[in-house]
Amino acid sequence: MKKDNNIYLVNKWNRIRKDLNILDNIKRLNLPNNIYFCELYYNEGKTKEDFYNLLRNKTSPNLNIAIWGAIGLSGKDTFNLLNKYKNKKGFAPYWEINNRKELNILINKYIINNNYEGLIIRREDSYFNNGKSKYWIKVKRKDRELNYKNCSYGIWI
Repeated sequence: MKKDNNIYLVNKWNRIRKDLNILDNIKRLNLPNNIYFCELYYNEGKTKEDFYNLLRNKTSPNLNIAIWGAIGLSGKDTFNLLNKYKNKKGFAPYWEINNRKELNILINKYIINNNYEGLIIRREDSYFNNGKSKYWIKVKRKDRELNYKNCSYGIWI
């Protein structure tokens, strides 16, 4: 969340974090005031081992963050926000795709070949909806997520 000159994280249990080193970098970007969607991660954040290390180091100030959206922004507005801060530390990678072939290339490159956790596909005219949505779809490897309790929707590869 950014309000005035203050940047902090609030998780779904209302735990507030102001101690992360990465927040100083984000503060210098002078983002507009908003509530931003982000994910904390450890190392590169792409492997199960990175996830377990995140759990072991969840109070560390040296965790990384990836902003991937904001309240009140459509998919297209989110794309524009991410494009404005492209390649800045603290922002999730993103791509604009126009067809299934382009999606398959991303799936193969990132999920299959580089073992990333997954991708989220969203329509450009969609807004965040807490819960399931036909306009936001997760793409993950089924064999990687078999023991995950909240994996009841999305596209499995």
